[in-house]
Amino acid sequence: MAGIMRYVQFSTGPWAPQSRAQRVISRVLGLVIPKANPDFESSYERVTHFWLELNDAGEVLREIAFDPDGQPIAAAPLGENHGIFTDHLTAPAPLGADVDRSAFEQAWLALQQRTGL
Repeated sequence: MAGIMRYVQFSTGPWAPQSRAQRVISRVLGLVIPKANPDFESSYERVTHFWLELNDAGEVLREIAFDPDGQPIAAAPLGENHGIFTDHLTAPAPLGADVDRSAFEQAWLALQQRTGL
């Protein structure tokens, strides 16, 4: 990864659990449309914030999603998981505080090791 990278936090959620109808529709659509994040799809309801790696053009290269306890529970691109922000390359607004690069890398490696991806 060339260029200057910036690491930032983005707060979100918690998300409302899907209704029964939404779960049925999601399952049906999942038969036709491939999931963007097959390994982490069920984790996104618990996400409260993301750490994003941005290049000097402001594009999201990697993302890590965290639960309310501050544990990394999803990341992308990783394996077959395309992510939310990395899939579109654009960063959400407003961005939060900067994140230390070494903390980002440690969380990324911990999730890779835990998931085997």
